[in-house]
Amino acid sequence: MSSVRMEVDEGGLEHIRRIATRVRNNALDDMKPDAERYVPVDEGDLFLSIGVDHAAGTLHATAPYAAAVENGSAPHEIPNAWGTGHSVTHPGGPPQPYLRPAAYQQRPLRA
Repeated sequence: MSSVRMEVDEGGLEHIRRIATRVRNNALDDMKPDAERYVPVDEGDLFLSIGVDHAAGTLHATAPYAAAVENGSAPHEIPNAWGTGHSVTHPGGPPQPYLRPAAYQQRPLRA
């Protein structure tokens, strides 16, 4: 039986890592406009909080309620609502995903 063995030196591995990083960063950049298109807009704060962090390899939304919109929420109290010193009961809401659909969108990968 014959076999083939291929070895990649550290320089070759670094080249592969650079290509993979470019592919990841391009994919993240391509996802951002989709997330902005899918996000529900009320006052626009959630839309404006959508961003890409190439160093961390993330597409994210930083508005305080970003996860509650993406995943939905049960009824809950909001203490000191709008800085008034009073709390209000929020009725909760169904999920309105915007990051996951952007991430799951089929797209060509490019370096």
